[in-house]
Amino acid sequence: ICSVGVDVVSKDISFLQLGVDSITSIRLAQLLRARGLVVPTHAIMQNPCVGALAQYLRETPSESTAVIAQRDFASTEKQLMRQHSTSIPLLAAGDHITSLFPATPLQTGMLTETISSGGRLYVVPHVLRLQQSLSPPVLRKAIEKAIAKMDVLRCTFHALADGDYPWIVAVHAVAQLRFSERQYNSEEELHAKALDLIQSESLPDERAFECPPMSAHILEAPGLRVLILLMHHRSVYFL
Repeated sequence: ICSVGVDVVSKDISFLQLGVDSITSIRLAQLLRARGLVVPTHAIMQNPCVGALAQYLRETPSESTAVIAQRDFASTEKQLMRQHSTSIPLLAAGDHITSLFPATPLQTGMLTETISSGGRLYVVPHVLRLQQSLSPPVLRKAIEKAIAKMDVLRCTFHALADGDYPWIVAVHAVAQLRFSERQYNSEEELHAKALDLIQSESLPDERAFECPPMSAHILEAPGLRVLILLMHHRSVYFL
């Protein structure tokens, strides 16, 4: 799931270190259940390493309320896929919806507050100074590779006018990176334009979340190269 070698895994290494987030934990739980281990998704997040999860399995009856809840989740996912998968806008050639599920209360609150704030709240800039030897095409390819591997970076969010869920999450098979490269004549100009770029990024309405809320920008001036990653905190929280 996370392209981690067997030699890296130990009973004490955390799932977060292995690359498991709130999205991939669903797939990991499904894989474990397919192999006969009754593991609800919440157990992976609450037992943060392989050893703790093994202890949980030893102490938990094979049929529990958590397992029942997981079956209910799978049923909800199937129902949402049937009702909404064809209406979700696709992001690129070859894209399709791989999963649909209700947004959590935390996600719902963050999305709603972002829109209420005019699109600025929870939009987080990450600014990194790059070595001059680093190739922008290589960096872009690395970010695109991360997007291809991590479901959370291919998620879009969709508000529903009616029904039981105010927002649903769509996991896409393919998502394109919003990327730009910009050249400036001086560090002072770069600093000013970087501030303009950060201040101009907003997610003002529900439609803004129909694309993954992340973009990458390389700004360059003589002697200075900067990467700015703009991400909604919904993505940062689950990375």
